[in-house]
Amino acid sequence: MDVEDPDIRSVLEYALDLEKKHIEVVTDIFKEEKIPIPTGFTEKDVNLNTPRLYPDTFMLYYIQNMGASGINSYSVALPNVARKDIREFYTSCISSSAELYNRASNILQEKGLFIRSPYIPYPSQGKFVHKQHFLAGWMGDQWFQFYR
Repeated sequence: MDVEDPDIRSVLEYALDLEKKHIEVVTDIFKEEKIPIPTGFTEKDVNLNTPRLYPDTFMLYYIQNMGASGINSYSVALPNVARKDIREFYTSCISSSAELYNRASNILQEKGLFIRSPYIPYPSQGKFVHKQHFLAGWMGDQWFQFYR
């Protein structure tokens, strides 16, 4: 693995280990059900001697997004599965995806690279509505006059 930053390398290694475990579980399920194992990428499809295409930080952002995608995907799939073993697998995948996301996010934060969502500052005190036309700026006065 051609990664210069040891912190980023550790997250990528964790992600690779997770993927290997997931492939083992899915392969075992396919064998048990007598489903043909799909042929994925092989040594013939990838040239490992080419120069790297992306910097370490790109790979870290990618892994963070893969963790977030895993949380979403497995969470959507879980309630639609009847088999207990598959539900248990998806449950463990949700947990490991969250761990992957958190590890990547922690390193991004430590390196000052974490991209925050926009946020609204907390109000200093509660406010009350004093006019009945509190939506007038969004809908316009004419809309409220029509419904009076």
